[in-house]
Order: sequence, then structure tokens, then C-alpha cells
Amino acid sequence: MRALGVRTERRLSRGASVAILALSLTIAVGRTTGAASSAQDDARAPSHQALLEALADPAREGAALRPAFEAFVAAMDRFDGPGAVELARAMHTSALRIREGAPGTDVLWSVFCLEGALRRSAPGPGAVRAAHLKEAREVIAKHLDEPSCTASDRAALLQRSAILEAGFGERAAERAAL
Repeated sequence: MRALGVRTERRLSRGASVAILALSLTIAVGRTTGAASSAQDDARAPSHQALLEALADPAREGAALRPAFEAFVAAMDRFDGPGAVELARAMHTSALRIREGAPGTDVLWSVFCLEGALRRSAPGPGAVRAAHLKEAREVIAKHLDEPSCTASDRAALLQRSAILEAGFGERAAERAAL
């Protein structure tokens, strides 16, 4: 299994892969300390636009996923909703395209990134909030409906659906997902 360029044993469940991704996220977030090292990391990081362009280029997208993920995490940490959503959409599109050429490639991480960015960046009541909820529901539903969706993927997606619904205050839908 290959997720963000990290090899994991085939015998690990997708849930374990998601746990490994969460651990690497924790390590990546905790990696830099102090303003000086953070500023140095920012200076070396590719620009937001450069990452979006690389993710849109099939020849460069594979190499761009890790730096894009790191930029996504940084955008989430800064509460830069629009930037995080834009990166998450591009990463998800890229992950799906990569999976087309390499069936079995894990894309669940990108579903979670997109759902999380949409949920966390949704504004107060209104059309934009409703659009965020609709898009997040659709991305989860799409993956639940895929023939390749394993039992562990399904459990993880249903749990994430409950988190999504709770985040939008949709208590009945949250309970239905559980």
C-alpha cells in the first residue's frame, strides 16, 4: 500500500494506514519549534500556487503530494480555510488520478483531508456553509459506493460521516451515520 509515498505492509488494514498517517501528521506538526525554524521551513516550502500547479501536472503530482500535504496541514493550523480547501481538493483529485494508473492506491487520506477542510472552514449559516456540507457528504458517499471500499474503509468513512454531521450540527444525520 502506498499513501503519501510511505510504504506500509499489505497486511495492515486501511484503518491502520489512516492511523499511521495521523501519527505522521502529529510528527510533522510537532517537527518545527520556534519562529526561526518555522520561518526557515516556510522559506524553503514551495508556494501554494506552485503546489497547485504541480498537483495538476500528472508528471509531477506524485512528487508534489507530500509537500502539498505539509502545506495543507500548515494551512489548517493557520485556520486558512480557503487555502486548505483548495489544496485538499487538488490533492484528492491528484490521488484519484494516481489510483487510476495504480489500482489499489490508498485515497482515503485525501477524502479525510477534503472533508476536514470543508468542515473546519465552513462559515456560519448560509449558502457557502450548505455547499461545504454538500460537497463533504458527496466525497464521502462517493467512496462508500466504490466497489473497492473494504469493510475497514467503510467503517472509517461512516465514522467520518458522523464527525462531519456533528460538525455541522446535524444531530439526526450524525446518529444515522453511527
